[in-house]
Amino acid sequence: MPEKNAFIYVCGFLMKKCFEKHSCEVCIHYAKSQKKLDDSFTLLYFKPYEYSEKSMFGNLMMPQHEFYVFIDELENIFINRFPQLSIENEVGIKLKLSMTNVVFRHPCPLFNKEYLINYFIRFRIHAAIKFLNRNLISEKQKKNRKLCILNNL
Repeated sequence: MPEKNAFIYVCGFLMKKCFEKHSCEVCIHYAKSQKKLDDSFTLLYFKPYEYSEKSMFGNLMMPQHEFYVFIDELENIFINRFPQLSIENEVGIKLKLSMTNVVFRHPCPLFNKEYLINYFIRFRIHAAIKFLNRNLISEKQKKNRKLCILNNL
């Protein structure tokens, strides 16, 4: 359950970044359309700092279920392709080529799906490298550190 809560929080963050690029009434409604509260939204219910009368999630972005499914598909592609592509040049371009075929329908015709995919790729590469570096630093023995590096090649 904590992973699902964290995933939904990251999806809201990605929607907020897209919202900063383009916002209209249709996008505002889509970005805050989630009204139900179940176990996967527990973190987001208690997380907002500013509560508003209009939304139980405060100012956090809570898009529709289709957005979560789309981001989950991007995540699956990243998990499957990144280990092989990480040792090559133009990793982001190759990941983007495999992600552009994922279907996502946003009600606003001006919504920039390409910007979302580009931001997702940058975000995930940064997170992957950050956590890999943390694991390498925490390794005490040189033997295990070398083995960890070789496993990621």
